Amino acid sequence: MRFILKALVAGCLTLGATGGAISGPAKTAAGQTGRTVLQMIGGSPEHTTFAAMMEASGFARTLEGRGPFTVFAPVNAAFTALHPGTLDEYVSGVDRASLSRFVACHVIPGRVDMAALKRLYAIQGGPYMIGTLGGCYLRVSIRAGAVQLQDERGTAVSVLAPDVGRSNGEVQVIDKVLMPGN
Repeated sequence: MRFILKALVAGCLTLGATGGAISGPAKTAAGQTGRTVLQMIGGSPEHTTFAAMMEASGFARTLEGRGPFTVFAPVNAAFTALHPGTLDEYVSGVDRASLSRFVACHVIPGRVDMAALKRLYAIQGGPYMIGTLGGCYLRVSIRAGAVQLQDERGTAVSVLAPDVGRSNGEVQVIDKVLMPGN
């Protein structure tokens, strides 16, 4: 597996949104009218848990900026599926740095859409790694024609609503939480 430098993702792959058909709970998130990625996530009833974590960590201020950012935003159901106590580790407020890293592990620099991730897969000749702002790495692969991510703990994550473009980046709505390796 090859590591893709953050600069490559941020600089060379800054692309516009391509849109796409969205159905189910993710449609609510994609239909939000907020201009920034933060406003979209904060205004989505499907992302209240993630939005609260962004705010509590202080990372929301980063996402208010010019960006561009690509945020892999887990829906509320993704948090309820976590092992009991896992979420409490991060939201207890005891360690704001850990919470900030947790949130930042869902964000990559640059505006990256699904087409760009698929092109990199083709260029690399298979799965590859991308770095997040939290210092985590996500493995990108293609399964049945769809982009699939894998966090550092090996959890496979699917994109429910791709390429929700905003003024300062993209939101990719995902079905599971991305967990840091340690």
